[in-house]
Amino acid sequence: MTVDGVSEVVFYDLPERRLTRAGLTLSRRLEHGKGVWHLELPRHEGDPFVVEQAGGPVTPPSDVRRVLPAFLRNGSGPERVPDDLELEAVEADDAIGRLRSLLDRQYASILRHDPGVRLDLDAEDVHAIRVAARRARAMLRAARPMLDPSWSEPLRDELKWLGGSLGRRRDLDVLIARLQGQIDELDQPERTSADALLEQLAQERETAQAIAVDALRSDRYYALLDQLEGAARGPRVRRGEVSLRKFARKEF
Repeated sequence: MTVDGVSEVVFYDLPERRLTRAGLTLSRRLEHGKGVWHLELPRHEGDPFVVEQAGGPVTPPSDVRRVLPAFLRNGSGPERVPDDLELEAVEADDAIGRLRSLLDRQYASILRHDPGVRLDLDAEDVHAIRVAARRARAMLRAARPMLDPSWSEPLRDELKWLGGSLGRRRDLDVLIARLQGQIDELDQPERTSADALLEQLAQERETAQAIAVDALRSDRYYALLDQLEGAARGPRVRRGEVSLRKFARKEF
């Protein structure tokens, strides 16, 4: 059936349902006999960020790929999926199952906000990745009694590295936003002098953004994503069932 020249729409995902997990949608439609890829990235507020580009049926075109390096890592390619397929929500009753679920949420959050940092769409993307990394570290720390430390502690170190790599960008975002609000209340000539300070901070932010993007392009970052994906499937443990209630009491 053809509607307004569109004869077919095919939906895609990546291994481990990475796009669905992060809330992104990727599709390709035939429009007047020409293939067009369509990517939607959810944003904090308002409409999603959309990328469309013509391309063949095997590999997403360049404009789409530049948004998705974290999803396409290790040479992963898109896989055709039903348009109504959703991830199954599994409520785990055991400690390992709940830890898997919690780590999966943080992994999904990092994936979801990765494109926003790369493309510098919103300051909140940096903040969200740092929060996810911090929460994952806290969960691994709390679960130490049941985890293999040779696996969990290096992962915690890598999560700390990721948060630190984005730290300067986040600090400057907060500082610039705060100063901008104060400068708007100034009169001349103080405002002109303050604008010069903002310009200098903006240059520092460009450097911090470059550092953040370099981190997200690194093999170290992609290896960390692989570790988190593996942790969501099943963390490496050293003993059996452990009381979550005991963990909670200790943490509080």
